[in-house]
Amino acid sequence: MLTHRQRTLLSFISAYQDEHLGVSPTYAEMRGALGLASKSGVTRLLAALEERGCIARSASAGRARAIEILTPKCPHAATATQKPSIKEFGDSELLAEIIDRGYLVGRASSLSAAA
Repeated sequence: MLTHRQRTLLSFISAYQDEHLGVSPTYAEMRGALGLASKSGVTRLLAALEERGCIARSASAGRARAIEILTPKCPHAATATQKPSIKEFGDSELLAEIIDRGYLVGRASSLSAAA
């Protein structure tokens, strides 16, 4: 069973990878999207997702951001990997920077409309 934050992180990673041709978000981007105070919270959530068989992380050199979503093995994966709205991740300062840099192209308008 996944917690709400674990499902939210899994959804964010999935959406980000869809927008960036399979590239995973940085820890800072995940922290900002979840509204966490530190990156250690992201590390803990990623470890829990990996333990539950939802993701696999590559420790090989040059692949620090390599996160593979293992949808068939993950409980609640069907709901966790549905395309979320950017509004679900809040409008933190970091998220605004992510949008400004064009990392979430096509979703920026939905955040602007909500403001």
